[in-house]
Amino acid sequence: MPRNPYYESDNPSTVVRGATWRGGIWVLAVVLIAFAIGAVILVINTIAASPRGQAQAYQQKESANNRVFAQQYFEQTSAEIIATKAKINRAGLVLNPTEKQQANLEGLQSYCSTIVGQYNAAGRSYTTQQFKAADLPATWDPTTDCEPTK
Repeated sequence: MPRNPYYESDNPSTVVRGATWRGGIWVLAVVLIAFAIGAVILVINTIAASPRGQAQAYQQKESANNRVFAQQYFEQTSAEIIATKAKINRAGLVLNPTEKQQANLEGLQSYCSTIVGQYNAAGRSYTTQQFKAADLPATWDPTTDCEPTK
């Protein structure tokens, strides 16, 4: 006896069972297709991440805001180092410093080392290194520049 398709059956449960399976297969197919599309998008984003990141870094580096900031930062930081060196030299002239004067000198030296380190780090940074004026030092040395000259 040949089987009738579910949609030609007189039995309602057979019709419902057949339609449910068919609907389930469609839902499963749609979910699998959505998953495949998501996986393809993920792979494409992963492959394109490096070139996109390089392009964004270059755009950031060449932006007007970054250029102005970097040039201004080097000028201000260099001036701050020079001013701090002068304060260190004045504090170092005291022949018999009190404990407070010695602590002040050490604090100035510590501050000087910090800003020298920041200046040197900006001088090596991808986004700022090329915007340092030619008349500014390439680097400062905290071991010599932050000590009083005698």
